[in-house]
Amino acid sequence: MGRSTGHGTTTLMAAAALRLLLVMSLAAACMSTKSYRERSEEEIRRMLAECKAKYERTYGSVGEEERRYAIFKETLRSIDQHNATFDAGVELSRQGINFFADRTDEDYPPWWPGFRPDLDLERGETELQVPASGNVDWRKKKGSLAKAKQISR
Repeated sequence: MGRSTGHGTTTLMAAAALRLLLVMSLAAACMSTKSYRERSEEEIRRMLAECKAKYERTYGSVGEEERRYAIFKETLRSIDQHNATFDAGVELSRQGINFFADRTDEDYPPWWPGFRPDLDLERGETELQVPASGNVDWRKKKGSLAKAKQISR
């Protein structure tokens, strides 16, 4: 009788190797995130000052400055953690500071790009209603497409 190498055994070995690779990648990402250098208060304040100058920001009071600093600091921490996972090979892109780094979602009025007047948020709608066929000509849906805009300087 012939000896079978077992195709199932090869599949199991490949699955186990894939799991091991995934666990190692996640462990590396966690270690990288934990070891990602913390920024000093001085460095963060300097970076906020550069951001304010670049985007011509002014704040009306010391209280507003401190509130924006706290938002900026949290945004920067989130960016740094994301980039640490990118460096570990888990994420596919890097993030950076932009026009929105000292802002929260609550800072933008309903007319800001991205607002969806077609949704009735009071009724709990969170998605545009699409026909069952899934076919929509977005060019003909009023307000669903807009020209690209440059919103930063």
